Amino acid sequence: MLSHKTFLILFISLSCFPAFGQPAYVFFELAQEKYRKQLYEEALKNLNTAIEKDDKAHRAWYLRGKTHLRLNKPEEAMADLTEAVKLRPNFAKAYFERSQLYIAQGKEKEAMADLGKAIEHDRENVEAFNQRGLMHQKAGNDKAALDDFNDAIALGTKNFNVYFNRGNYFFSRDQLTAALDDYSKVISIDPKHARSHVQRGSIYMKQQEYEKAVADLSRAIDLDIQTREVYQMRSEAYLALKNDKLAIQDYTAMIEALKLRDPEIYKWRGMAYNRQEKYELAIKDLTKCTVYNREDLEAIAERAKAYGKLNKDQQAINDYRRILNLDAKNAMAYRNRGELHFNRERYDLAEKDYSQLLKINPDGEAYYARAMCNYKLKKKKETCEDLKKAAELGHEMATEQAEKMCFH
Repeated sequence: MLSHKTFLILFISLSCFPAFGQPAYVFFELAQEKYRKQLYEEALKNLNTAIEKDDKAHRAWYLRGKTHLRLNKPEEAMADLTEAVKLRPNFAKAYFERSQLYIAQGKEKEAMADLGKAIEHDRENVEAFNQRGLMHQKAGNDKAALDDFNDAIALGTKNFNVYFNRGNYFFSRDQLTAALDDYSKVISIDPKHARSHVQRGSIYMKQQEYEKAVADLSRAIDLDIQTREVYQMRSEAYLALKNDKLAIQDYTAMIEALKLRDPEIYKWRGMAYNRQEKYELAIKDLTKCTVYNREDLEAIAERAKAYGKLNKDQQAINDYRRILNLDAKNAMAYRNRGELHFNRERYDLAEKDYSQLLKINPDGEAYYARAMCNYKLKKKKETCEDLKKAAELGHEMATEQAEKMCFH
């Protein structure tokens, strides 16, 4: 890099003497300084002069190609980079830069050839190994992709992109331990690498390490990856930790901050409100869900439960009827409506629902529930028959009740 003093001398020299009196390298060095300062138009002028004075200066062609790229002139950049490798066939950096142009143009065959040349002439070109690994991975050449990532890492690189890309490679093949190690390496190099926090958080979710997942996903959100993917994953982690309150905050963020109107999100939040016994809020969300998706049986059933908790029996019964109109063999609707009737001492209606349930799902719990209805209806024979059947199916309470009520 030019020192301030050297640059000042060059500037004064160029100001005082005609351009033709200066050698090409002076203009090239001035261009380098301008390029580093992102003064690309000024760099281009100096590079034009440098090339006019020495059209065999491969480094000037290379830098002018990069400058044209910064000025969004891909055709000019391609011509300059091609001239650079023509003048210096072992110019690894020029091959790499040209490969990026080919990739942008969708010319993968040409890009792969240039990346191969870049690596051939510079076995320590980490970026070339990394880029070629990505292209091999995209083409389904798994072994070649992994070899390139490994070769780049073997060079002792601190380029976190290589670890991230290899982590993605392992993640896509469900090699979670290896992927976790690579994402952790990225984060150790750059703690603010948000996507690595997301990916590592998703691995922790798969491993059911929910507190670690929350920590990573929260960090990603703090780093401005505020997407449905991240909020939804974190809400699932909160649910696994039995923290409905924080899960609700994430559902609200998706609805209000991200402006999502997905009926599933309203349903999830409504179900969480139900568990928190905030039934009015649950009904509001579950109703929105059913407006968007009129046949979401789970949402309708959850709303029916909320109506029941608020003693709004007719609305609850209407919802259960709606479910059964959509699905005549819906065991959940018969079970929940039977429970509602039983709690309201409508034992005859409860018995009918449990009888329908038993035709669909003859489990011990259903036999026991009908036994309790028959007991309330003073039907001892039917009560004992159901208790015995429930006991045979492993229902412990039914076994105890049968001993007391049916064998003495």
